[in-house]
This record gives sequence, structure tokens and C-alpha cells, in this order.
Amino acid sequence: MRCFLAVTVPEEVRREVDQVIRRLRSRLPGARFVPVQSLHLTLHFFEDLDEDQVLRAGEAARKGAAQVAPFDVAFQGPGVFPDLARPRVLWMGLERGAWQLEALQRAIGSGLRLLGLPVDARPYSPHLTLARLHAPSPEVARIIADRDLRSTTPFLVTDVVLFESRLHPQGAEHLPRLSFPLGS
Repeated sequence: MRCFLAVTVPEEVRREVDQVIRRLRSRLPGARFVPVQSLHLTLHFFEDLDEDQVLRAGEAARKGAAQVAPFDVAFQGPGVFPDLARPRVLWMGLERGAWQLEALQRAIGSGLRLLGLPVDARPYSPHLTLARLHAPSPEVARIIADRDLRSTTPFLVTDVVLFESRLHPQGAEHLPRLSFPLGS
């Protein structure tokens, strides 16, 4: 099963990010923007887990989430991966809550490793993906330089969700399967 562990973004903040996406859509006509209802902060992604591995990933998430108290997150932006010379992903960074999100990701990752599950070896960089870019555009550099993406309203992170991700021709469908409270 293709799945991931993530923090969800509340409706109020998704509406704010939707306004950002609406402004950017006309500036980046070739970009594939993330559907607003799918916005989330990925902690760990799994390409293919069997049912037993999914249960173990849930156990690692439960234990890791229990180690971190609820915390506030606010987005600001923008940025790109991997860099401005070859932008492939346009994102908003975190103005608030980055170190707590990193601690949560590490706590869960430690549990995943102990249970023999895959963990991405790349350094974790908390971000909210807005769009995937298929071709370089000078407009991306202008968007980054403009810094006109204001901060969002802060929201309280209280849990981690295990999502199943089903691929369809029109895009991925994310189905929440399990939720794990923080600090319990």
C-alpha cells in the first residue's frame, strides 16, 4: 500500500492557502497545483507497505506522536526544491513550528527504524507543497523575490494521520486511515 504520515491543515488555513494558489495559478500556467483539500505536511512517505508494515508504521507514529506536545504552525513562503536553477516543487515554508515538526518527524522516524521500516535518508525540510513545476520559468524567481506570500493564521497541531494514497489519472486520492494524538 502506498501511504504516508502527515499533519493535516485545517479548513481555515486551507482557504488562506487557496487564495495564494489562485494568485500563483495565472503566473505559472504549466504548474500542477495541489488540490486545496489535499494540503498536508508530510512527515514520512512509504511507496509500498504490506498490511503488517502499515500496522507497524502506525505503532511508530503512535509512540512518536506521544513524545511531542501539541504545537502551533504558521506558513510563510515561498521556496522551491531542489533550487532556483531547476525548480520542480513550489512550496510555502514554516514561519512557526518548524523545530517541533522536525522533532515529531525524528521521533516517528526513530520508531520506524527500530521496527525495520524504510525512512528517507535525505534531511527533513518541513514545507507545504503548493505545486509541481514541469519546466523552468523565470516567473518562479520573481515569485520567490516578491515575497508577497504573507503568513497564514497559526493553527494547533494535535495529531498525526496515517493516509493511504491511491493514484488515479486525475491525481492522488488521500484517504485518512488512522490518527495518533500528540502528547498522550
